[in-house]
Amino acid sequence: HGTIRAWLTNYNGGGGMLLLYDANGDLMVYDPIPEDGHSVEHTGPAGVYYIAIYTESGHNTNTPYDLKTNFP
Repeated sequence: HGTIRAWLTNYNGGGGMLLLYDANGDLMVYDPIPEDGHSVEHTGPAGVYYIAIYTESGHNTNTPYDLKTNFP
């Protein structure tokens, strides 16, 4: 098992959601984004994961984020 962590960078919006899905499309993490930015973290097996970001403007493909994985 390892850890996947994603966090928004320089986000100044008024909220939204940060979601993390596994390769099967199952929702793993569903976190609200507070106005001061946010991160999600999930511990699980190595594999393919997908990130979705929803901000006040809807599904967003241009909000910058950092992604860190740690699978020893």
